[in-house]
Amino acid sequence: MKPALAAFCLIPLCLAFGESKLSLFTALDLGLLQEGNDLKIRDYNPSGLALNRTYVDVGFAQQLDANYFLNIGVGGIFWKAFEAGTGSPESKVIKFGPGISSAYMKWSPSEKLNLTFGYFPYKYNASARNLGEYLFRTEAYPTIIYTGGWSWINDAQYRTVGAKLTWESGSFKHDLGLFGEYFNAPIYDITPAYIATWKGASGLTLGGAASLHRFINPSPKTRKVLTQPYTYYQNFYLPEVQSKSKFNVDIQDYAGQSSHEIKYAAGQQPDPDLVRAQVWASDSTTLSSLYGITSPAAIPIVKDPNPAATVEGRSARRATMLRDDIITLAGNEGSDSSKFFSDPNNADVAAQSVSFDNAAVKLVAFFELDFNALFGTSAESLGDFGIYGEIAQLGLKNYPIFYTETSQRRPIMLGANIPTFGLLENLSVEMEYLKNPVMESIASTYDKLDLPPDPEFRYKSYSRDDYKWSVHASRGLNKFLSFHVQVANDHMRLKDGFARPEYIPVTNEPSHWYWLTRIQWMI
Repeated sequence: MKPALAAFCLIPLCLAFGESKLSLFTALDLGLLQEGNDLKIRDYNPSGLALNRTYVDVGFAQQLDANYFLNIGVGGIFWKAFEAGTGSPESKVIKFGPGISSAYMKWSPSEKLNLTFGYFPYKYNASARNLGEYLFRTEAYPTIIYTGGWSWINDAQYRTVGAKLTWESGSFKHDLGLFGEYFNAPIYDITPAYIATWKGASGLTLGGAASLHRFINPSPKTRKVLTQPYTYYQNFYLPEVQSKSKFNVDIQDYAGQSSHEIKYAAGQQPDPDLVRAQVWASDSTTLSSLYGITSPAAIPIVKDPNPAATVEGRSARRATMLRDDIITLAGNEGSDSSKFFSDPNNADVAAQSVSFDNAAVKLVAFFELDFNALFGTSAESLGDFGIYGEIAQLGLKNYPIFYTETSQRRPIMLGANIPTFGLLENLSVEMEYLKNPVMESIASTYDKLDLPPDPEFRYKSYSRDDYKWSVHASRGLNKFLSFHVQVANDHMRLKDGFARPEYIPVTNEPSHWYWLTRIQWMI
């Protein structure tokens, strides 16, 4: 709350200078997650979840003199936390998050040149409503696309703490800046970027951009963790594994201290006595001296009834995997990982090392064709009318195992503004395609600063989220009031009671979608 109060205190001081404008904004979002799922919590279905947020913002714009312009915005959001199930108190309370929407100054030494610095919004693809804006709203390693965030509707832009130099000459516009990451972990990384835009008189706009994504990291310790080396084996032989069942061994000693151990036994219905013999053989001396168990028959064991506790058998196969994942796999299958590494089929398989890096070179191209400008028709009578699109290459470098093909890091967006002949101001439809076989989970960066994909989905190819779509409609009811509708299957990540985003979008299959309506007031 302190940043918001500090910004409010600056407003009276600025009123002493030149012309100023005070703006008030509030909006109410209401909608429904019509169908979705939470892949992290498989026994919870979020379909039918109510979506609602209320926004308030006070903005102050001041032209200090001929060269300096100041903009400050403060406000907050009332929102309901997303919690799997209904048992958590966090899911029953409306929360409020205060913050700063803008705090920047623009210095314009000439009509063609200006420098913006501070906390400011940035948007280069003017027509994009929900999808697109890939230069900043993406990650390359791991491959992630962001939409929404704190604002769901008509918010395809980036908010940054940084500095941007803009030069405009005729049809050309050039932006060169240092863009600081402020929302997506790891925060405070700085991205140098250049964006060029050419706008022709016939309604055609062409643009291109390049960035050194996260090349400047102010925290050496974070950088060291992110680029840690991983040992992996290429074409590693995984021997055949029989079905195994999980047993829980819970023993209490004379002092009341409990011991818990997990054992696996071959088969769907293994012999419990064989499991007891397995436990006894592992450490009979400790069982006898500390727990008073003098024979295998006295060992208390319980077979885990959960179907997921049974490890299904699999045929032998070869795979390229991280060493730690091979060890984990063996343990989950009830096997000794040393048997995997000593298998004769792995005699010639040498350990290799790889270091991933979230820093990446990004390239973006975008366009817009405004049919109203091309044909000389009126936007007031037809509404927005045109097509637009964007394509990006997220990272030029390939890595072993996971990020192996540049085409799998190449999102494409195509949109259209459809005329409604005065019924609406805007009706836009957007489609997106990204052939990414890895689940779009942010756990790798948000949780552990661990750049291989989310361990739960690491070696599972997933393509049901390759296509995304969004429909947006808006109409101004008067000069103060407007109405918006958005229906989409995008990259919506809801936030929990601590404002942490869900790792995986809740819309991750073709049948998933949500709808939202917004009524907003602005003066």
